Amino acid sequence: MQFPTSEPPGGLGGSRGEDHDELLRDGIKQTRLLSRAIKLGWEIPEDLRPAIIARLTGVLRTPGLSPRELRSAANGLMATIKLEHDALDLAMRVDEHARLVARLEAVEGKLQADQDK
Repeated sequence: MQFPTSEPPGGLGGSRGEDHDELLRDGIKQTRLLSRAIKLGWEIPEDLRPAIIARLTGVLRTPGLSPRELRSAANGLMATIKLEHDALDLAMRVDEHARLVARLEAVEGKLQADQDK
């Protein structure tokens, strides 16, 4: 099997044409990179997160894109939701741990006070 020696028309997921929003012109490469950054937990500055989510959402709303690009955008958004869920779950566990530590310290304090009597 021979592989093509030149890029196919339109590139390898690069520009999708003049009729698309400028943010979407980078195509599948950019979408996949953003999705990968989210999934792998790369540090993404807080001020860029809304723009990235808006971009991935824009990809999903753009008619005529390849299934691969749509899937990448959907995976990126799902990874974002999962990360937010995991962060919320962790915060809830930390809060529960703090409450349990406080209760344990209160019980230990009572036991110590009872032993001192």
